[in-house]
Amino acid sequence: MTDEMIVEIEAPVREISGGGGESAVEAPPPIEILEIAIHVLDHRASGMRLTDVAVELTRPVLDLFSSYVVKGILSENARMARFLGPVLVRTVSTEIMGGSMSLVDGSQKMANLLFTAMQKRNPAAGDLAVVRAFDPSANHEMLAVLKLDLRTGFRREVVETAQGVKVRLQPVPDLMPDRDRRLQKAAFIPQPPHNYPYDLMVLDNQAGGREVGAAGFFVDDFLQCELLDGPRELTRRLPQEVEKWLQEESLAPGIALETREAVIQALHQPEVDLEVLANEAFHDSEHRSSFLDYMETAGFEGGGFSTDPAVADRIASTLTYILDGGVRISGDAETIAQILKVDPDPTDEGKARLVIESFRFERKY
Repeated sequence: MTDEMIVEIEAPVREISGGGGESAVEAPPPIEILEIAIHVLDHRASGMRLTDVAVELTRPVLDLFSSYVVKGILSENARMARFLGPVLVRTVSTEIMGGSMSLVDGSQKMANLLFTAMQKRNPAAGDLAVVRAFDPSANHEMLAVLKLDLRTGFRREVVETAQGVKVRLQPVPDLMPDRDRRLQKAAFIPQPPHNYPYDLMVLDNQAGGREVGAAGFFVDDFLQCELLDGPRELTRRLPQEVEKWLQEESLAPGIALETREAVIQALHQPEVDLEVLANEAFHDSEHRSSFLDYMETAGFEGGGFSTDPAVADRIASTLTYILDGGVRISGDAETIAQILKVDPDPTDEGKARLVIESFRFERKY
């Protein structure tokens, strides 16, 4: 239950195609699954059980794991990363894809390391799946390292009783995540040598890439890598950090609107130059200086970055305002711009004045 109220502008959100998100890609590239090894890691109860034989590759299994891998790679939360030296996952992955170590033997070594990390930080139990696959689009092998959070489902049984036929539901534990459920933690390691500006792609939906705690065991203790800020992440972070700065500065509504619009326009360029952005957004040199200092502190070093067009389109397509009491106005950005007007100057009390003009005025129950 949340204290926030939501005011939704009745306009459908446009779906942006072109990559970067799971639902944005109509025809994901095929991934050929070559081998799968799964090990049971239940640090809270039964302990660790290492398997000695790879999984039998039936068609349902191939379809399921191909879906895991493709959706994980294409997730907008996937981050580039670099190994911190010759760590175990890096060494074992290279040996597996190079043919000097079997998938089962290598995945057992990874399972031992992951189990130790889980004991240290006590996250949710799960299985480790290590998948050797071939990526035709890149013409090389890759290794997918997946932490599978198992679930409990129910099996329907039709039974005859003295009262007649009835349905009984029996719990079924330890079910694999279905193909529509996103993975929480995964790593995708291309076969070296390659020309990518990273060693691996990391998906960590629980840690958000920057937090420390129980959720950080996968990146910090197991993979032992550092996350890199590529175009996708920097494109997503820029408006978030700009908004934090605007709230700290408590600027007039008109200046805030101009700044947000300047950010959207900058994200639709191949490169963002923060100094150019500051000059376009602010007429006051003090604001420009404060803005640039804040952005450098926030991790935008070097004064600029390459943008991700798909992420920029998604950011521009929707708009959400958060008001007093947690009230939200949210919906299609173009529609909101047409029916909602913001007074550029604050009221005498320092409030922003918003005016909504709409033919439709309906309460939703």
